[in-house]
Amino acid sequence: MSNYYQSNRNLFNPKSKDPYTLSRSKFELFGECHRCFYMSARFGLGRPSIPAFTLNSAVDALLKNEFDLLRRAGESHELMKQYHIAAVPVNHPDLPKWRGETPETAYRGAMAIHPDTNFLLTGMVDDVWESDLGEMIIVDYKSTSTTKEISLEDEYKQVYKRQMEFYQYLFRLLGFSVCNTGYFVFANATKNR
Repeated sequence: MSNYYQSNRNLFNPKSKDPYTLSRSKFELFGECHRCFYMSARFGLGRPSIPAFTLNSAVDALLKNEFDLLRRAGESHELMKQYHIAAVPVNHPDLPKWRGETPETAYRGAMAIHPDTNFLLTGMVDDVWESDLGEMIIVDYKSTSTTKEISLEDEYKQVYKRQMEFYQYLFRLLGFSVCNTGYFVFANATKNR
């Protein structure tokens, strides 16, 4: 029991008419371990927290700042041009909410009710671009340090794909036309650059 902490916040009550908040990470927990999810949702028993990845958070913030400058100017990023992505960073008034940057959405981000289950799905996106077809493109920033070619085929990176699909589904619930293709912007810090 010492490896778990207990919280009485957001406990699932099947008799409640109130929506149950289901975050992207809680959704991932269900996929990893049904029992762990149940213990967390019904009794508030959760895994111990992990240390903050401060360098990764700093890289996320720097990328957000860089894309925000282009967002205000209505311009595409050089990476978009290099990879022939016909899009610009979306300039939507709800972007700060979707990122969890407002007091009411801190630690929640974008939110939508799943009508069949009454779950309030929540998730904080890193960025959203708009294609030249008017579709929302979900974007996630990742940072790493490797000399290997960056690939999403590694076993531990399958979580990234599920994360992307969750956000795409969430934005469809919000009523947006969402591109089936999402993008990961990787920042790779090697030892010589």
